[in-house]
Amino acid sequence: MVTWADVERVAVSLPETTRGEAHSGEPAVLVRSTIFARSRDGGEVLQFWVADPDLVGAYVDSDGSTYRGAGGYSRTVVMARLSGLDEGDLRDVLVESWRARATATLRKRHAQALG
Repeated sequence: MVTWADVERVAVSLPETTRGEAHSGEPAVLVRSTIFARSRDGGEVLQFWVADPDLVGAYVDSDGSTYRGAGGYSRTVVMARLSGLDEGDLRDVLVESWRARATATLRKRHAQALG
């Protein structure tokens, strides 16, 4: 199980990221000026993004007790219960979200660093 503090620690280790807030005041992490990780439900849920809407269903199908779609927000948003994630899962979803939200220039510049 991971916490929001773990999310922030891993997220800010990615290139060109900073801690910030969502428009409604929840903690978030940004790549440049774009949110790629956001706290929901009092820090119990991580909102992250994927590049392709089909990936939302893939996450939900892989573990429906941890992941759910968020069609009301975006077709490319996934909500993950932090209690269902381990450190490896957390890094994977944050890197995926970083790639989905970063500009093409940033993705290219940091491709090797992200593996």
